[in-house]
Amino acid sequence: MNIITKAIKNTLRIEYPESTISVRIRRATNYVDSSDKILVYVSDATYADIKTTLVHCTNGIAIYPAGGVAAKGGICAPQVWDAKTREFVDADMCEFIEIKTDGAE
Repeated sequence: MNIITKAIKNTLRIEYPESTISVRIRRATNYVDSSDKILVYVSDATYADIKTTLVHCTNGIAIYPAGGVAAKGGICAPQVWDAKTREFVDADMCEFIEIKTDGAE
């Protein structure tokens, strides 16, 4: 498991201990897809709840619902807070997080 996905999963496990959580990374496949994307799935939670949690534990990463689009703004380096180790993890080229939930929007 990638250190970035592990940090996100640790944070979400603390916030949503009873939910099924899946965090994967999709690497860019060509020059046009210049950034990697993190795919997050959480059962029994709404998109708004997950987004609020991730906004508080990330810097410089755009968060959007599955099937949506996002644009990254700003110049700060992408970082993810790991609630278990209480440290920021450098997210390198991962500038987007796509969220899928079973809960209501």
